[in-house]
Amino acid sequence: MGYTGGGWAQLRLQWTAWLAMWVLGVSCRFDLPRSSGVDAVVDVAVAPIDVKVHYKRADGQYTGWGLHVWQVNEIRQYIADYPGVSWGSPLQPAGNDAYGPYFLIEVTKVNKLGATGFGFIVHQDDTKDTDIERTWVFQDGADLWLKSDDPSIYHSNPG
Repeated sequence: MGYTGGGWAQLRLQWTAWLAMWVLGVSCRFDLPRSSGVDAVVDVAVAPIDVKVHYKRADGQYTGWGLHVWQVNEIRQYIADYPGVSWGSPLQPAGNDAYGPYFLIEVTKVNKLGATGFGFIVHQDDTKDTDIERTWVFQDGADLWLKSDDPSIYHSNPG
């Protein structure tokens, strides 16, 4: 960050962007015009975080169910596998909470250049919970909730 002239408004915007990056741990891009006006493009992105995928089955039977996971780019296309996961060896639950088991997607493992999130399928052997391949981007938050036989992704506990 540096002040290159352009008036008080420009300096204030540079300081605000730097402070947001430092306090919130976000990345920030801003393009300031050469004029001393305050018109500017500010693009703030939330730093990626680990994500809990909460899963609930109506029948309460969780044995053998796992999560097939892969990395996706900004347009939610496959770009790489999630390390240590294959169809025959899905991600196993990391724990249980009041909703049921949850899977933990570790941000450090979503490391392919351009990865902004992950795609996933809940399955037991060759039986998929739903036929839809779903995706989640890190800016959507640190928790998502799924219900068996429901293709929806919930941003909060659906009960």
